Amino acid sequence: LQALLHREVDSLYALFSALHPVLSMLPLRVVVPLAQDGRLGCGGDAPGSLLGSFPAGFIRALAQELPGCRFSLLDCGDAEWAKVLPARIQFETPNLELGLSPFGPMTPNLAPVEPGDDRSVPLNKGDLVLVAGGARGIVLECMLALAKRTGCSLALTGRTVAAEGSPEWLQTPPDQIDAVIRSMELDLVKEQGMNLGEAKRAAAQARSQWELARNLDRVKAEGVETRYGTCDVADPQAFAALVRELSRERPIRAVVIGAGVQRSMLMPELTMEAVHQTLDTKLSPIFSLLSALP
Repeated sequence: LQALLHREVDSLYALFSALHPVLSMLPLRVVVPLAQDGRLGCGGDAPGSLLGSFPAGFIRALAQELPGCRFSLLDCGDAEWAKVLPARIQFETPNLELGLSPFGPMTPNLAPVEPGDDRSVPLNKGDLVLVAGGARGIVLECMLALAKRTGCSLALTGRTVAAEGSPEWLQTPPDQIDAVIRSMELDLVKEQGMNLGEAKRAAAQARSQWELARNLDRVKAEGVETRYGTCDVADPQAFAALVRELSRERPIRAVVIGAGVQRSMLMPELTMEAVHQTLDTKLSPIFSLLSALP
């Protein structure tokens, strides 16, 4: 499945990379088929509806990038494309997405969601939650809130290697850390003979270590049982080994994939290397879990 997904993504990006110069100049109509349930995956009884949504997210982003074109995502369910497209090609709807169900055409309707009364969480005190990429940023905030609410334990992972020993810069206040990092860059160039690129990378790593140390101290100060392990979740062997190690100690009750790599570029600027890195950072942990969890 992972190899198939890579091939389909490669094909998708190659196709629209070739089309992009034309689409950026001509206001063409682009109809993209989906193989869901005719109701844009809302039927609840179509096991293939999730996979059938490919490549909806990509097209939604491309429609924002190429506002002069008229994109359509057409889900015709079990009907044959050869019959549906000629019948629908002359019709346009104000919605990007259109489903052709047995009940007639269907379009998404966005509405506010009211908070429910049931705020229970299926976690108990001491349950272990594995968090990939959860030691920094918004993921940490979410996991800290979950742990304080449920009493669960956190196994945080990330690519940042914890600093060795107790260097003084780890105790730097937040309002001074930028100045300390800049000074560190200069010292690395002047005193250790690094070139500027090497010094910037080393200083950036130190800043990540500073943030990691502060976050772990903060989590522990909140009384949350936690541990941190260095792991690149895009490395299947490394992540699977970590899962097996944790599972031997106690059952993993929940997994949160918080790791992510973002490359904010327009379509013509994206390389397949950047696409694969973004995709693998999210999907590799899932396939590793499937092979490693009992």
